[in-house]
Amino acid sequence: MLEDLVDPEEAIAYLMRVGVPTCPNDLAFVDGSAARMWLADMINASGDKNMTTRVADLTVDDLRSLIQEVVTQTMEDLFRDPDEGLELREDFRSAVQQSLIATQAEGGTISAQDVATRLGLSW
Repeated sequence: MLEDLVDPEEAIAYLMRVGVPTCPNDLAFVDGSAARMWLADMINASGDKNMTTRVADLTVDDLRSLIQEVVTQTMEDLFRDPDEGLELREDFRSAVQQSLIATQAEGGTISAQDVATRLGLSW
């Protein structure tokens, strides 16, 4: 059982202490089930189905490596393009082209600084 390998609350506490963002919504695990999923992924990724190491038994270097893997995977998941490989629909492509033509015909765009000045904002 995964809970016998690593205490999910211990993993959550450690990751929150070191500031590892693990959930795009609240930047922390929301419950033990998320920690269990993370730990299961790490065990499966290691290829060792008989893994019996607890977080407390890991060396500092092993724990750093494990956290680095999690952070890397999380960053890849967060910043991956969900539309990668998809083609634009012709109606959307046309609408974008018409918008660009209209913008150029009207003299281009207005800079954010100009908009802020017109609204009396400073930044």
